[in-house]
Amino acid sequence: MKWLLICAAFVGLAYSAINPLGQDLLIGKGVGLTEAEAKRNALQDVSQQVLISVSSSYESSKIRSDSTITTSAKLNTNAISKDIELDVEKFFETRQEGNAWSAEVRIRKSDLIKSYTQKQRQALESISYDATCSLDPKHQRELQSALDMAIHYRDVLNASGGSNIGDVKIAELNRLLLEKPTAVIEYGESFSEAKILQSKLSKEFSKFFKVLPANDDRASVVKADLLIDGDYDNTQVALQIELLDCRGNSIYTGSFDDRYAKDRAAAISEFSKRADTRAYKLLSAWINGK
Repeated sequence: MKWLLICAAFVGLAYSAINPLGQDLLIGKGVGLTEAEAKRNALQDVSQQVLISVSSSYESSKIRSDSTITTSAKLNTNAISKDIELDVEKFFETRQEGNAWSAEVRIRKSDLIKSYTQKQRQALESISYDATCSLDPKHQRELQSALDMAIHYRDVLNASGGSNIGDVKIAELNRLLLEKPTAVIEYGESFSEAKILQSKLSKEFSKFFKVLPANDDRASVVKADLLIDGDYDNTQVALQIELLDCRGNSIYTGSFDDRYAKDRAAAISEFSKRADTRAYKLLSAWINGK
């Protein structure tokens, strides 16, 4: 009997070594046609548990639009699954039952907290901007993405019982991103021949910027030049756009052109029909990194 008790104790210790017990655990269960599929489903079960806890924090911190928060929630589901799969130690038990497999995974909350604390620290350290200048739309988009991840890490830490270090910076960045980038627009002399196009371009630029009547030393500068070459029945028209920050540093340049078998006035008129839409697509592609 004594020998049996010793053996049982040894087995119990060995079992505990590979299957941690206690309140520090997230436990997920899954089934599948293969062992690998059952493990994936068990991990997804853990992910959903964390996601449910994370989602409860959205209502109390809703600052941005519902659509943004919905996007973040979808992002969080994928990010949690990926991070648990790659970064956190997992303890599996699997069993085959006929043609199916069942799996149980145990993950230490303390491991998840440690991983996400490091992720949050790195995310916050990657966030930088010049407070003396208005953001440009591309940088604003990048900061929004970084903010979404920082909020995600904060919420996972809160849901897992950890503490976070990012509330002050997150609140500061949230306030900054609620402001639309500001800019003044400077049109070249050739726009004296294309007033309709100038008006249409101003409307498109206002989709990206809060357009100011005069520079306040923080605003970006959008320079638009219309280049016209040729006359009679062979005229080339080009639009060049340059964006400068408040210090005069060039941030972006882009252009497009067309050639027409028309005189100067007719070529400008034809070019103006779609130039505003093309300018919008040009800036959008730059902002979205395409």
